[in-house]
Amino acid sequence: MSPKRPNRYPGVQPFQKEQAHLFFGRDEDIERLYDLILLEKLIVLFGKSGYGKSSLLNAGILPKLEEETAKGRRSYLPVQVRFHMWSETDSPLSVKFLFRFLGALPEDNKGIIGSSAVPETIWSLLKFSRPSPNTVFVLIFDQFEEFFTYPESQQQEFKRQLAKVLYADLPAYVKQNEDKLTPGELAFFSEKMDVRAVFAIRSDRMSDLDRLKDKLPAILHKRFELRALNREQAKEALVEPARKEGDFESPKFEWTDEALKRVLDEFSRDNQGREVGVEAFLLQVLAQNVENQVIRGDITDRDGNGLPDVSPEDLPADLSNIFSEYYRNKISSLAPEQQLPARKLIEDGLIFTAGEGEARRLSMDADVLMRQSGADSSLLKALEDTFLLRREVNTTGGWNYELSHDTLLKPVLDWREERLAQEERETQRIEAEKARERAEVLERQAAEERRRAEEAQRLQRQAEEGKRKAQRMSFIAIVMAVLACLGLLGAWYLYGRAEKEKDKAEIERNNALRSDSLAQLKAREAQHSDSLAQIDKRNAEQALEKARQEQLKKLRSDASLFRKEKRYADAIRAYEEALQLITDPAERRETLTEITRTRAEQIQADFERNRDTGIALKEANQCKAAIPYLEVALKAKPGDPVTQKALSDCLSKTGKQ
Repeated sequence: MSPKRPNRYPGVQPFQKEQAHLFFGRDEDIERLYDLILLEKLIVLFGKSGYGKSSLLNAGILPKLEEETAKGRRSYLPVQVRFHMWSETDSPLSVKFLFRFLGALPEDNKGIIGSSAVPETIWSLLKFSRPSPNTVFVLIFDQFEEFFTYPESQQQEFKRQLAKVLYADLPAYVKQNEDKLTPGELAFFSEKMDVRAVFAIRSDRMSDLDRLKDKLPAILHKRFELRALNREQAKEALVEPARKEGDFESPKFEWTDEALKRVLDEFSRDNQGREVGVEAFLLQVLAQNVENQVIRGDITDRDGNGLPDVSPEDLPADLSNIFSEYYRNKISSLAPEQQLPARKLIEDGLIFTAGEGEARRLSMDADVLMRQSGADSSLLKALEDTFLLRREVNTTGGWNYELSHDTLLKPVLDWREERLAQEERETQRIEAEKARERAEVLERQAAEERRRAEEAQRLQRQAEEGKRKAQRMSFIAIVMAVLACLGLLGAWYLYGRAEKEKDKAEIERNNALRSDSLAQLKAREAQHSDSLAQIDKRNAEQALEKARQEQLKKLRSDASLFRKEKRYADAIRAYEEALQLITDPAERRETLTEITRTRAEQIQADFERNRDTGIALKEANQCKAAIPYLEVALKAKPGDPVTQKALSDCLSKTGKQ
């Protein structure tokens, strides 16, 4: 089978270096960032998730560095580093850096030679592995917000070593061991290295970079903000790949002006109709959706020039919901028996929720992921083929899998909530069915006990009737005996008959007494069985009440823990579930009070987060980026003097006041 040809649009995947010829709309950004890298030692690239930071580095900066190296004046060696979210089984930061660094070295330069006088550090690693004196190392730390999920001790050690690489010509440990070095070694160590560092980070995590200032004081001095695409850039990103010559999965096609207008109108404006630009990632997901229609032959040539023409009716009906539809469609494209396991693998295994509004992708070893989720390698391969997951080699020689992009987090979390709610409803339905079946069993047992009691009562009435019959027979026997005494002629005959009747009456009386005893025994057995049934019913009710109380206790405990961890949405959800189990009015009022307090704490936490982020951006001279955070903070807490002053300062600086 021939290999699959490439698509014109990567969809949820970032552009790679090999796709530079399809990367349009960012020419000016590429040149500006590239110039900064040539001039500065340390640069921070920041922007919202989905704006295309990884694509800019992969398909924009890396090819430019290769072009510059080909000129022969300087040799740029880019080292792309991605740490991923930390887990307890993860390798240390230094090991991950080493793994990425060795992967970036030329094959003929991977035999690193060390020296016993110099410890193994990032500085010595770069020094001994430098291919030539004119080599410029460009360390590119993509999605650097993941760095701050690692233990503090690892962060401190890594930034200490990185500071030596960037700022120390000759580290202290080399100077302290000069007497152990040969003149040649000392000369080698004294040669200056040219090392640049690029940190790509989400704009909402910019404040985390303050934690590097103690070792990297210039961390925020040179910043490059990647903004949303303007209409012209977005148009270029849509139109140019479609008309590109080459061996692609789809033929060339065209976008009609009407289709472009609808896309740009909907994607470039916010809910209030303000022009805010187009998210690059959103554009690529839509474009790949359209390209797949072209591949299937669903889009026709409308103008007769031989090329399919994309019109408004070829676009999804609801463009605002494109991420959710993308996730649902990709899951639906799997075999029916794979869909639920795939959802659980992604929704439960590859997302970490750290608190209210905070969700992150997890990078998981394939073996661990399959063991935890019960999935197999064929499912991982199917999910990789849908581009919902991407994989890369890990430090142990295996594969790590993760969700392909941050912008899929919200639709995945939304669908997880739907699934969990459905599973909860199904659990409640099953529990209700079991309770109904238990009630029916108890009802049948009670009916059987009533039947046995009625039978015992019938036997008791029968015994009493026999007893009365015996009494009547005894009376007849006495009368006959009296008559026998009075009748001389039939005395002996009547006497004998009376005796027989008396014996018969005695037998009947004895039988009646036995029947009465049997009936009383049956009645006692029925009463005992009825008592047992009542005890079983009470036990069942007590078990249900105990389960309710335990569930209520767990929900309250979970809610308290979530509040301590500042996971206020989870805490409110736990309180609301507890409320469904409470019947006592006083307890319900107390729980409603806790919900109100938790919502107040949530509002306060949101206020502090937005205020602190806004102030951090303001202090970094990023007033334009700071203003939205400060405005949201003031809406949560109007009149706060610190926030008000920071906002006023920013508005003054940007001329918006």
